[in-house]
Amino acid sequence: MTFDDVIQKRRSIRKYLTIPVEKGKWTAVLEAAAMAPSSGNLQVWKVIIVQDTHDRAKLASICHEQDWMIDAPIHFIIAADTKIAANYYGKRGDMLYATQDCAACIQNMLLKATDLDLASCWVGSFDEERLKVFFDMPPHIRPQAIVTIGYGDEVVPTPPKNILGDFCFFNRFGQRSSDFGNATRFWDFSTVRKVIHKDITSFWSDLTDKFVSRLTQKTKQNKK
Repeated sequence: MTFDDVIQKRRSIRKYLTIPVEKGKWTAVLEAAAMAPSSGNLQVWKVIIVQDTHDRAKLASICHEQDWMIDAPIHFIIAADTKIAANYYGKRGDMLYATQDCAACIQNMLLKATDLDLASCWVGSFDEERLKVFFDMPPHIRPQAIVTIGYGDEVVPTPPKNILGDFCFFNRFGQRSSDFGNATRFWDFSTVRKVIHKDITSFWSDLTDKFVSRLTQKTKQNKK
């Protein structure tokens, strides 16, 4: 794949085959993370590699019951050492630079995973305190995201993307140019409908599965 192919192929994948990822591949993803730019080259990111099935299930629960995560054989928890960032750059380092650095690190991981024909997903919704407690993080280590890695079991269509005229300005904010054509965007609503329908169907299916599972557990408990 060319670099452009990698960028265009990357998707957020939430269905995985339950087969392991070769060590050489997931370590290559981590090596790509290490090459990310960072403020002052401080490289404040820290990564916890989660492979244990029980820990993956717990992590899915901490991520507000995102049970689809469990099937992904590798979970990377990316965290920032805010103490290092604050020592060099004060509050701005703590509140901004550390997050920016980890975001660059994560993007490298996603692109390298795609390059290796692996599926991935950037997960940003989680209970921060529960995550820190369960994985023994000290106070100055702040989790930024979880990245799931594995072999995908779904094909996700290309979602609608903004054209340059939608988000680029010249010299001042809001100042547009005819160089990028008409900024008015015409969406492919057939694609939008398919994506929305797929997401809604998946949501209700997951909700039904959780309800049936908990009802079954409750029934068993009552019988005891």
